[in-house]
Amino acid sequence: MNILDIYKEKNDNQVWFDDHFSLADGAHGRIFEYTNTNFRKQDAFPTHFTSFLEVENSPRTDWPRQANHGQEIHKHMVMNMIQSKLFKKDVNDLYSKTAKGILYADFINSNISGQEKWIINYLFLLNGYYLNRKNLNKQRVKKFFPIRRLHFYP
Repeated sequence: MNILDIYKEKNDNQVWFDDHFSLADGAHGRIFEYTNTNFRKQDAFPTHFTSFLEVENSPRTDWPRQANHGQEIHKHMVMNMIQSKLFKKDVNDLYSKTAKGILYADFINSNISGQEKWIINYLFLLNGYYLNRKNLNKQRVKKFFPIRRLHFYP
């Protein structure tokens, strides 16, 4: 049985599906553990990436701030942009797109939509090290689908 067959079989089990789809307390819906209040699902990455472009190569002192409390608007995006390897911080503490980030910008500006867009977005985020765990998504797949041999390519 390959991983696709296992995935299909699991999704046919309504109890398993509901448990892994829900974000409620006690449910296991956070398959993407790096999601937080600002990145509830991977579909948020294109929007936040586009927003983060506003501060690319700008010192943090110049970043726009919230009117009511003065906190940087883009502050909550920094770790996810770095950990997804879409941006990097240079020696002057300026954030700029990586080579992967340049490709990602082209991808989100393309006409790709629907499931194809979702899977390509997933592939872009797959090698991230969210929660400071290298290749978290690969580790999660191994945890949910304990198969003797999973082949992942770098």
